[in-house]
Amino acid sequence: MQGEMTRKEVNVAGTDWERANCKGINTEIFFADDTDLYNRHLDNRMIRKICFTCTIQKDCLRAGMKEEFGVWGGLTANERKKVRKNQFDHIELNIARRDLKEFGITLENAIEGAI
Repeated sequence: MQGEMTRKEVNVAGTDWERANCKGINTEIFFADDTDLYNRHLDNRMIRKICFTCTIQKDCLRAGMKEEFGVWGGLTANERKKVRKNQFDHIELNIARRDLKEFGITLENAIEGAI
């Protein structure tokens, strides 16, 4: 994978990760950059489908809110950064909104309780 990064431990106590949609999937895809995703014939929308249909999506997002890398709970690192800064009208969040709409979820609903 391009752009290897050091991963630190994330506080996941109290979350039943056995119920996660990504269980059994090579989680490397959640940390791939756009070029890597393209080479694997994937994109963030496909990854979001895994996340936004998951029963522990909010727990995952909450666990990853301060993470610098990867997709956590369906949001990329840049999107989570905008959410943390309350920049909900930022153009970068429009892609997430579009993808969420496909699942009948609003951005506000997806992040509820995670920040």
